[in-house]
Amino acid sequence: MRSKRELIEKFIQESLPNIEDSDSILEKFKKFWNIEQEKAMQELVSDENLHFEKTASQVS
Repeated sequence: MRSKRELIEKFIQESLPNIEDSDSILEKFKKFWNIEQEKAMQELVSDENLHFEKTASQVS
């Protein structure tokens, strides 16, 4: 999984320039963070040939 720093930097580079309303930055970041966590979980499950729901319940 990626480090928090890498994800924050990715958000700043890819998403921040497209956000017009500064009040929505936190909301957009939370959405970005959740999507990236989901991608990482899917990758882990796929790479390790695991059951998604069982793995997710153990990680959460």
